[in-house]
Amino acid sequence: KKMEGDGPTGSTVIPEYLKMRKNLQKKSDSTTRSDPLHPMFVKMITKINTYLDEALLCETLVMATILNPTFRLALFEVHFPKQAPGAKRRLVELFEERKNQMTKKLLQDKEHQKDKMALQEKDNNEDDICSFFSGPRNNPGNDKIEMYLGGMDRINQVDKLDYTFSALKWWKVSSNF
Repeated sequence: KKMEGDGPTGSTVIPEYLKMRKNLQKKSDSTTRSDPLHPMFVKMITKINTYLDEALLCETLVMATILNPTFRLALFEVHFPKQAPGAKRRLVELFEERKNQMTKKLLQDKEHQKDKMALQEKDNNEDDICSFFSGPRNNPGNDKIEMYLGGMDRINQVDKLDYTFSALKWWKVSSNF
């Protein structure tokens, strides 16, 4: 029932074949050559080895087994020491490939989000009939009123350091109300 595919069994295929082979080997060892079941056990062990070899050639089953926290790479290091380095190398390759894909997707998502925000901001500015400020002009003018109308918020004076030009302060000082 475990090997019929009724659930997520990919990571247990190789360990199940190992268990079956071990159980059949015990039964075969406990019988004599004259026992009527002995030839059947030998044939079943041969068939299990064939299936196990096929499973070891399937990258999906190997990676699923390694990624299963119960087995990890230890199962291969103990039962298949010749295949363990290759399996580990392939796991690292797949990990790096996936990491690069995720990094690329993250950058694309950030760029998409940035474009979406810019479009939203543009739509919001177009909908706001009072949004006239688009930044300072290239030549805002020489006096305070021209700088204010030009969108500058700083005034450079030769004899003084930069100071912030406050339209509200200018309005209070300049108004006759």
